[in-house]
Amino acid sequence: MEESLHEILDGIEQSVRDFTGAEAVLAEAEQRRDRTRQTVLEQVERLQAEVDAAHSPELIGVLRHLYWQQPGIHGRPLAEAADRHLNDMLAAIGPSPPGIFCADCGTELLRTSRSWKPPARYGPPLMRVPLTNGEPSDKWLRARFGSKAAAGLL
Repeated sequence: MEESLHEILDGIEQSVRDFTGAEAVLAEAEQRRDRTRQTVLEQVERLQAEVDAAHSPELIGVLRHLYWQQPGIHGRPLAEAADRHLNDMLAAIGPSPPGIFCADCGTELLRTSRSWKPPARYGPPLMRVPLTNGEPSDKWLRARFGSKAAAGLL
């Protein structure tokens, strides 16, 4: 049995109401997130004012956690809340070990970018790039790309 034009229009109207309601909930959640982010930054400012040294373990630990584990807290405002320049904060907190190890040599890989995403669960194993005279080894390039030329290194 075919739907009538009236039933189709009723369905569209209900879907639009649902969509509008979802947008309102999303806007409220974004406002809550923004207020909470600001509260976190204010707490970092209070911690920075309270600790004795600029490199206090408590402050560095909080900055490291917030920078590496909370990407919704942006780096520059976080550094400013800690009364630092972004590059100074990054140097102080260092890279983050993600708990992922090279499949070839077992070395723990360091996460140096917030945009880094772990590979898919069943993707190729991660391997540290072995260097020979400061460049990727021929063996590694062949395994990874088939040749130096394919890697664009010639």
